[in-house]
Amino acid sequence: MPAMAKVENDFHSVWTDIGARFHSGQHITTKSLATGVPGSTFTILRIEPDQVVIACPARGERGIHRDAFAQAFLVWPKYCEGAIPEETLRDAAMTLGFIFGIFRML
Repeated sequence: MPAMAKVENDFHSVWTDIGARFHSGQHITTKSLATGVPGSTFTILRIEPDQVVIACPARGERGIHRDAFAQAFLVWPKYCEGAIPEETLRDAAMTLGFIFGIFRML
């Protein structure tokens, strides 16, 4: 079970924690949302007030906005229970994979 599964904080606390725990140059490995198998690795380039900027192998530099993290936070408990339908995972797999990779390390 992913580490943050037991988090009972509000999203503001989680966003603050992300800013405090992660740093430029940190490498994070994603896992398949459907199977949990390790996938690609991305690098945090910087943490900004409203986004996390990453470098990913296929797309280069990419910013993931705080709002995307907030939406992912809402589905995180269902993900941890294995209760997110596969079609939902496919629709948002790239962004959720990066965000859940960060959530796993909290």
